[in-house]
Amino acid sequence: LVVSHDRWFLDAVCNVIIDIDRQGVSKYSGDYSEYLERLEERAHMDASRERRREAILRVELEWLKRGPKARGGKDKKRKERIQNLVQGRPEAPEAQTEAFRTSQRRLGGKVLELHQVSKAYKGRPVITDFSYTLSAGERIGIIGPNGSGKSTLLNLIAGTIESDSGTVVRGETVAIGYFDQTGSTMNNEVSILEYVQSAAERIYFDDGTELTAEQFLERFGYPRPMQSQKIEKLSGGERRRLQLVRLLIASPNVLLFDEPTNDIDIGTIALLEDFLRHFKGTVIVVSHDRAFLEGMTYSLWVFDGKGNVTSYVGSYSAWREQQELLEQQETAKPAPAQDRAKRETPKMQKQKLSFKEKRELDQLLPEISALEDEKAELEAAFSRPDSALAKDGKASAEAHRRYEEVLRLIDEKTLRWEELAARSEA
Repeated sequence: LVVSHDRWFLDAVCNVIIDIDRQGVSKYSGDYSEYLERLEERAHMDASRERRREAILRVELEWLKRGPKARGGKDKKRKERIQNLVQGRPEAPEAQTEAFRTSQRRLGGKVLELHQVSKAYKGRPVITDFSYTLSAGERIGIIGPNGSGKSTLLNLIAGTIESDSGTVVRGETVAIGYFDQTGSTMNNEVSILEYVQSAAERIYFDDGTELTAEQFLERFGYPRPMQSQKIEKLSGGERRRLQLVRLLIASPNVLLFDEPTNDIDIGTIALLEDFLRHFKGTVIVVSHDRAFLEGMTYSLWVFDGKGNVTSYVGSYSAWREQQELLEQQETAKPAPAQDRAKRETPKMQKQKLSFKEKRELDQLLPEISALEDEKAELEAAFSRPDSALAKDGKASAEAHRRYEEVLRLIDEKTLRWEELAARSEA
């Protein structure tokens, strides 16, 4: 029996999902993805049933308004039916956090430059000579062992700590929003409303509408009487949700997240993902949530736990596949060339290329060169904030799928060329 917000884990491990809400406990067969499908079907059915009930109730209430006199058991039963329809109104659902898009500050071309940044704790290096130039629109996931320095790098970027050596240069238009693990910036002594108002008295949306902080909180499940409550009274999950909402309404153009999906419900995770899909700024995320990394990031910074940080362009799943392939290759290393040669039969050693293989060998290098050019073009497009990919999530996802396919083809064709070239020289 597992309680988890890790959707990837739930999909991989569970075959039954139990959903608990105000209306009771529901059981769904299947993994988490199937549960979501059934939940949507159920919501449509409930909405349809409720529309029919409301339509009947409107007609019956009109009849009741006309003040009919009870003329016997028939009218009495009709009134009882109306009472049952009124009582059958579903209980108000749990407050749902609504999707929203705030207006965003302009972000210049220069976002952040890290130049040979190093940091150590008690003599142990966690980051060694890391350099990177961050562009507008980039979405980077940070992965690595616990305690390897991932949060330290976010703190260096945010400016909450200083590096031991190297430089961190932030662009002039950069407005950083930092969602840390501890909620250390939250003042427990202020009220919910005061906390939100410290970020914005009025919240402006990208469709031109605006709300006061009070109205905004009401839309997000904090009724007016609750808004005067002090933050210290909130549960851990309520604090995290409030911290997240306040961060997003402050209109940052660079977002730093340290384990953003910890201690928040799946509905709030969906809100955050929806916000980020439409966010035009730069995003850097430390997370163990594989589903979140897969959907929200296009490249990775990988910590090895020894102070080294490497960059990888591609999705989390593509990186995992690459790591698994490398592990398989390491496990099944070929025998040394001399031993192989001894075992080969004379016929194998003297085997020449066929005409078809010679033609294939001639074509492979131009094909590899063309793929390398395409790879470079895609990488350039990923790094340009003004490219079509930065504005079109569907096109961006398709481009990343193609990028992973190009990497695979380059590897395959290079291996094939090496094999044919070796035989042609035999």
